[in-house]
Amino acid sequence: MPATNPSVRPSAELPELPVLAAMDAEALEAGYRGLRMFANGSGRPQDPGQRAEQVGYEHLLDRFCLAHPVTMLCAYDSGLLGDAAVPELACVHRLARGELSPFHLSAAAQADIALAGAVDTLDAAHLVTALERIGAPAPGEVLQIDTSALEFIDHRTLLALDQYAAHRRATVVLQSAPGIVARLMKLIPLRALREERP
Repeated sequence: MPATNPSVRPSAELPELPVLAAMDAEALEAGYRGLRMFANGSGRPQDPGQRAEQVGYEHLLDRFCLAHPVTMLCAYDSGLLGDAAVPELACVHRLARGELSPFHLSAAAQADIALAGAVDTLDAAHLVTALERIGAPAPGEVLQIDTSALEFIDHRTLLALDQYAAHRRATVVLQSAPGIVARLMKLIPLRALREERP
């Protein structure tokens, strides 16, 4: 089961989740081992305002799939949305075609979320925006991030995460981070970012 820390609270509830749960239950009752779905998500995020909601929506679906035998494949039309919009959506998918996003935020079984891939100075604002859109962390909460699949992060991104968490009066804990992270964190002043070794 996924972590249920209240620090992950996307801004909008999904009316589709009960429908998806019913479809999954129906598939299991019919003798199938799960449900696989394909979705074209290009319609909703054409509007920049709705794009932020779509990122939260995608994260809720990811959490649902982690807890149920459901696999979803999402498609986005870059010709319709624009090349700049697709990475905003791709970053909250566990896997993405090619190099649409250098990092991935996804639901995690042993933490609130997982951060994989690489994040440098150029992507720091993109990471903070994605966290904000999925509602993590909630103000005053502790957010546990599994970083065991993180390949690279630089000191400016750590500072950006720290400032973001401090602004929300929250704490961000990086679990199982690469060894370089601990060394960097000893060299820079941090208020709301911590590291936790297994």
